[in-house]
Amino acid sequence: MNNFYKINNWNELQANQKANQSTPWIKVHTKLLNDIQWNRLDDMAKALYIELQLLASENLGHLNDIDDISFRLRRNISHEIMNQLIPSFVSVSYTHLRAHET
Repeated sequence: MNNFYKINNWNELQANQKANQSTPWIKVHTKLLNDIQWNRLDDMAKALYIELQLLASENLGHLNDIDDISFRLRRNISHEIMNQLIPSFVSVSYTHLRAHET
């Protein structure tokens, strides 16, 4: 069974995004600099979190499975690196999104 994901606190992080509307930009909050969980992440996980927010901006904070994420980011995303982001930044979701059409 594939896991689907969502960005934690999406409505707080991206407060200006309207329902059913993707946005061409995201906010990155400076409070991350003082977040202990953020500072414990390795650089690859930090970069992935920002990239996941970019993808999630298309679907109100929701993401498809790792295969779709890997395709969209054009690199292999492992379960291990996703697990670094769970539960502090990303949660497993039971919402399946339509796969990105090529």
